[in-house]
Amino acid sequence: GAKSITLAWDPNPEPNIASYRLYYGATSHSYRRYVKTITTNATVSNLMEGTTYFFAATAINTDGLESALSAEVSYLVPGRIALFSSSFRVVLSFTRAVLRCWGGS
Repeated sequence: GAKSITLAWDPNPEPNIASYRLYYGATSHSYRRYVKTITTNATVSNLMEGTTYFFAATAINTDGLESALSAEVSYLVPGRIALFSSSFRVVLSFTRAVLRCWGGS
């Protein structure tokens, strides 16, 4: 079945940030989709079990200009056979390029 994961990141330090895009896809550095948010977290849904997804974020300022991509992080969606669920934190910042993730569902 489809799963979801919530990722969070440190805010971009620039004062005129309007929104963020969290890009993702099943191939490293090849993102076919994104989630747009005005906060520093986003939930990505409809992820397929057993598939590794790759994520990177950008910031968009009030002039509509988009930043470079953050460092990439990956997440392997657990398969059907799971004896326990794990929580983890990983961190995405535009200065240190690290991504915080909370365990998927």
